Amino acid sequence: MSDTKLALLKALSLTLAGMSAPSADTGAAAVLISLVDHPADNALWPVVVLESHEVTPRDAFEDGATENEHTLELEVWSRYRGSRQVLAILGVMYDRLHNAALVLESGQSLSCRVSRQLTTREPDGTTYQGSMTLTIITADEEI
Repeated sequence: MSDTKLALLKALSLTLAGMSAPSADTGAAAVLISLVDHPADNALWPVVVLESHEVTPRDAFEDGATENEHTLELEVWSRYRGSRQVLAILGVMYDRLHNAALVLESGQSLSCRVSRQLTTREPDGTTYQGSMTLTIITADEEI
C-alpha cells in the first residue's frame, strides 16, 4: 500500500503542477503554485500543503487485489487581501481534481472526488486559509 500512497501523492502533484492564482499586487493570474507536504521556511505564498492523508482499507478481492479509500486534506495559505486568491486556487484545484482520472505509477486510481471545501480568515486578520478534502479510491493492482 505504501507504493500506492506514494504514487498517489506524485499523481496529485503532477495534476496540480502549473496552477496559477491572482497575484497579491495586481490581481492578475500570475502566481504559480504547487503542492508540497512541508513548505520551506522561505516559501513564497500562496502555498498549497498536504495537511493529512488517511488510508482506510475497503475490500479484498479473490485475486488478492485490495481497494483503499484515501482521505486527503489539502490546505491553501494566502496573504492576499480578501478571499479572492484562496477561492481562485480552490476553484482550479476542484477543476483539476474532481472526477479526475489520476494515473498512478503503482496501483490504480478508481475515483477522485472533492468531498468538502472551506475558507476562513485567520485570527491575524491578514492570512486566509482554504481547505479541500479529497476522497480517492485506489486499488493496489489493476482490477
